Parts: sequence; structure tokens; C-alpha cells
Amino acid sequence: VSSFRTDGEDDVGEENVVPKCGKIIIGKCFIAVDRFVRKDSCKYHFLTHAHVDHYANLNKTWKTPIYCSEITARILPTLMGKKAIPKRLLLPLKVGETHEIEPNFHVGSSVRCREFNLTLKSLEMLPRQFSVEAILGASIPGGSVLCTGDFRADNRLICRFESDSSFKKLAGTYVSKIYFDNTHLDHTDASFPSRTECEEKLMREMEKHRCCNILIPVFRLGREEILEKLSKCYSEVISTSNERLMVRRLCGLNEGEFREDNDSARIRTSHRQPRYVLQALANMKDPKVVIDLSLRGEYNEIIEENLITIPYSDHSSRAEIIDFLSRLRFGELVPISAPMDSQTAEELMKLSKEINRSPLSRTTADVQKDSNTRSIKLGETKGLSSTSPRLKFDFSAFRPADMSVFKMDCGIDLRQYAPGIELQSSISFPRKSIKIVCYDKDGSVVD
Repeated sequence: VSSFRTDGEDDVGEENVVPKCGKIIIGKCFIAVDRFVRKDSCKYHFLTHAHVDHYANLNKTWKTPIYCSEITARILPTLMGKKAIPKRLLLPLKVGETHEIEPNFHVGSSVRCREFNLTLKSLEMLPRQFSVEAILGASIPGGSVLCTGDFRADNRLICRFESDSSFKKLAGTYVSKIYFDNTHLDHTDASFPSRTECEEKLMREMEKHRCCNILIPVFRLGREEILEKLSKCYSEVISTSNERLMVRRLCGLNEGEFREDNDSARIRTSHRQPRYVLQALANMKDPKVVIDLSLRGEYNEIIEENLITIPYSDHSSRAEIIDFLSRLRFGELVPISAPMDSQTAEELMKLSKEINRSPLSRTTADVQKDSNTRSIKLGETKGLSSTSPRLKFDFSAFRPADMSVFKMDCGIDLRQYAPGIELQSSISFPRKSIKIVCYDKDGSVVD
């Protein structure tokens, strides 16, 4: 497990915390995931999904191609509005297939877009995760890198490890680093109801409140599947925003009946911000009820009566994260949603299955770097992070799969010049560096 700290950060009180890595850089300026800054030197850029916190820095001035899922490529211009980047810069990847991004990069580099929790008519469960695999390439030492994006490792996903060939391959692949969604890792409830159970609870609550007007707060994107089922089950119109109607059309969602800002509709949606919820509630006739389909709980203090909370989530519970990780072989874990305490990190590291690496041919060595904070504005300075000295590691995660990375073209093996250095002691004190300079027979420095 790796902990990241920006140079110059105060160490006090942070020894036992693994800060989140909101923006991801894989390799040496090679692949950037959900990271968009103006003066960027990364060769390839990926967008995991179309939630605003993941594309916030994008605007029409962006000039570099972005790889994303097909559905994201369709809906992103609509969600961005006047600030939308040119459609020609969005390069969609078909789910379930391997795409060679750069065939001449050493032996080859490919990206596999996996479908984590995909159903045909579920927008919030559409493809949002990428497993970035550098196959026999030198830019990602140690093996594949998995970026989960926002994901829910419920039974629908876990069962695919038994039935889906791509998931079986993932389970059998050594993953050097996993950037994972830990949104609810420290939630007070280690587990919470599945989405199917939440849908059933919603229908029961609707049955109890047939005579009430219903307000359901939602973000600009998400909850499409459960709202479709609700409209279809009760054969009722649901009033929603024009933007959400446009997204539905782009995604081919056609079940249920939805209309734009229909004041006569009994069931309505509003934006999740509390002020919009209160405003929409004030415009509804009594009796009225707010149904919160989330675990967020931001309305508990402002709506004292007639608030029904259903713990619906598109993020994994602690139990689901544990179940998911226990099926994989990995060397390092990096949280992307929230800081993680070191004790939890160590417990999760123990879930990794036994590592059996196969040698990989590499021609050059590179390093992985991680941006510690989610940037706010274009052009801001990015800090690269270092490893906390007080965390315990699975030291095998830092050992290259192919030891030939220490051999130079001239035939020199760098390990012979540092025979007394132990891997464990070096990692325990990462801020101490060792510089090795090699000279040829004429006394010139060997690059």
C-alpha cells in the first residue's frame, strides 16, 4: 500500500493516513486518468465517466484526444454545454474489447475497457472503469494497473468472476497497482442493501404514499434505471429537467414516461443541492414527501418531516470492496475518493492472492507518478508525491517482474554496484536517495 505526500507537506498527524490520489498518472507522463490540465505533458488521456467532478477542468480550449467509453462520448458534449470540447477529440472505446493504442510502443501497449456493472438500460451502471494494461511494455514496471473509477462491486459484478472470460483473466493477472473507489470504505455500515433491495423498498414506500406528491433529488446524471422502473410500475409521468431528458434520448432509454418540468406530475425530480430541493418542495401541494435515494444524508437537518431515506448507492460498501479485492492479485492499493488510514490499508493488502509473476521483457525502466490532489483550475501546478515512511508494505510489490531493468545497454548490471543495499531498508526511508554514477574505461560518464 502506498501513501502519497506532496513535497513540503507538513508531516504532523499524517503518518498513519494514506491520502487520496484524485488524479492519476501512469508511467512517466504516459497515461493520465481523469486529469486535465492546460500545460500537460502526458501522452494519453482517459476519462472514466461523465460525472462533473471527473471532467471539471475540461473546456472548449482542450486540444488533446481523450479516450472514454462510447456512452461517455455521446453524452459528454450535452453535459458540458457551451464549454464542450470538440467531439472529434473524444475517442470511444468499445466495451469488452482490447484496443491497441500504440502498437509500436516496444512490443505493444493496449487498453482494455471492462464493463463493470453494465446493464443495457442502466445509465448509472454504464461502463465507467478502465483496466489499463501495458503488455510487455516498459513504461509500467511490475505489471498491469487497474483504475476502477466509481464502481459498485455487488453480486452482479462479483458473479462475473465465475462466468465472464475477461473477469477470469483479470483474476489471473498480477496487477501492480489498483486505484480504487473507496467512497464508502469507512461508512458506519460495513454493508448496505443491494440496488435491487433498494428498488423494492422504494416501491413499498410508493405504495404507502399513493396520495402524496413525491420529490426525488438527483444529480445531473444517474438514477435513470430506478426512475424508469418507478414510472413503468405506476404508469405515471415523472417530471424532470430538459438536460436529463436529452441524456435519456442519447442513451436510448425509452421506458417509462418523462416530461420536462411538468407541474401537474405527482412524481418530480430536482437537483440535489438543498436549496433547489427546498425550492421545489415549496412549489408542491400537500401532502408531499421527499425520497432520498442515497447514503449522503444532507437533508436530515433541513427537512424535519416527510423525509424517506433509501440507502441506494452506486459505490461499493466496505464488505463489497473486500470481496472484490480478495479475488485479485495485486502489489499496491491507492484510494481515489478519500484518505485511508494505514491500518485499513494494511488489512486490505492482506487480501491479495498469492503473487506468481511471470518474467516480462522490458527494454527501458520507468517510474509511476501520482498526482495527490484533484485540481480545480486549468494550468495549476501539480505536486508529485512520495511514500510515507511509517506504513508497512508488501515489499514484493516494489520488485520489478523483470530484473533486467537494472542492466544497461553497455552490459553493466547496476545491482553489483550496490550489493549492501536491502530493498526493505531503502523503502522504509524513501527520502534518502542513492546516486549511482557509472564510468567507462576512459573515465567518461555512462548515460
